[in-house]
Amino acid sequence: MSAPPPAASPDGTDGPAGTEQLGGPDELAVVLVHLGDRIVALDAAAAVGVARADNVTRVRGPAAALRGLVAVHGKVAAVVDPRVALGLEPLDDEVVRQQLLVVAGDAGRFALLVDDLDVASLPVARRASSGAATATATVVVQHGDEGLPLVELADLVAPVLAATVADRAPSPGAGS
Repeated sequence: MSAPPPAASPDGTDGPAGTEQLGGPDELAVVLVHLGDRIVALDAAAAVGVARADNVTRVRGPAAALRGLVAVHGKVAAVVDPRVALGLEPLDDEVVRQQLLVVAGDAGRFALLVDDLDVASLPVARRASSGAATATATVVVQHGDEGLPLVELADLVAPVLAATVADRAPSPGAGS
């Protein structure tokens, strides 16, 4: 049985309470997200909580990854199927068997459709960067005998954001 991510911190920030106590300097608090037979790791600091997927209001939009909207603790979040960004087969229209991992980042608040999840403090197997000061570091955490890349939240919601921007862009010849 999986443990839900910790609740929001008492100071009202979006990061889970107690994240800083997990692990040592060579460990990272992560949420292991199960998507079918695949597991991906997300930084636990992005996790806000979990919700049931049975209260999703379906919306049709330009992005296949956008599955609807949900209100969690009085705030609206876009429901995203992370399988699309990972090149996996997207879920069919029946999503009530899924859990929602509510996450927040620079791009906003999202609810990721997941099959299951676990919170863990895992050893960092490798940190690498491209050398540029502004480049995002690649982090791999050790999970059993395999290394799991730490997936950036922005990468999982990118298909929704890109389609939303493209949908709002004026069509050629529109306007004055």
